[in-house]
Amino acid sequence: RSAATILIDGDQRNANAMLVSREHFALLGAQALLGRALGPGDDDAGAPAPAVVLTHAFWRTSLREDRGVIGRRMKIAGIEYTVAGVMPRGFSGHATTEVDVFVPFAAAMRNSPGWDREAFRNIASVLVRLAAGQTEAAVAAQAGSVLERVVVTKPLSGSEVGETEKRVALWLSALAVLVLIIGLANSAILLTVRAVRGRHEQAIRTAL
Repeated sequence: RSAATILIDGDQRNANAMLVSREHFALLGAQALLGRALGPGDDDAGAPAPAVVLTHAFWRTSLREDRGVIGRRMKIAGIEYTVAGVMPRGFSGHATTEVDVFVPFAAAMRNSPGWDREAFRNIASVLVRLAAGQTEAAVAAQAGSVLERVVVTKPLSGSEVGETEKRVALWLSALAVLVLIIGLANSAILLTVRAVRGRHEQAIRTAL
C-alpha cells in the first residue's frame, strides 16, 4: 500500500493505492459490488488503459456513489486507468489499513522499468492459500528452495497490526465499556431520584 495522487475529471485527490495482481480477488474469494474485479489481461504492462478497482469508501466519498462510474477514466501517478469495478462495503483486500483503489501491479510498475530484475528490491508480498494437509513450514521450505532465500510466512488475519496498536485498541475498548457503565449508572440514579420525587409529590397530594 502506498500514497497516490488521483486525477478525476481534472480534480486531484490524495488516496491510498494497493498494487495487486489479477489473482488477488479470486484468491480472497471477493466479488465486486459493481462491475467486476481484476481478471486476465488487466495486469498486462502494455495495456493502453489498464483497469482499476475502487473500494466502497472511496466510491462513496469521492464519487458520491455514482453508479455510472464503470468505464470512467482516472490518472494515477501519470498513468490513465479505466474503472472496472467497485468492491463491497468494508473490503480492503488483505490489508488491515485503509485502501482506496486497487491498481494492477504490472501496470503501475511501468514507470520503473527493470524493477523485476533487481534481486534486492523487495516491494511485494506474496499471498498463498494452504492446500489441505500443508503446513506453513512446508510452504516456506518449498518457496525458499525456489527463490534461494529465506522465506518467512505469517497468518493473514491481523498480521499488519502491531502489538502496540493491539494494546491501544484493548485499552480503548476497556475505556469505552467503562464510560458505558458510568452512563448507565447515572441514568439509573436519575430514574431513582425521579421516582422518589414522584412518590413524595403523590403523598402530598393524597394528604391534601
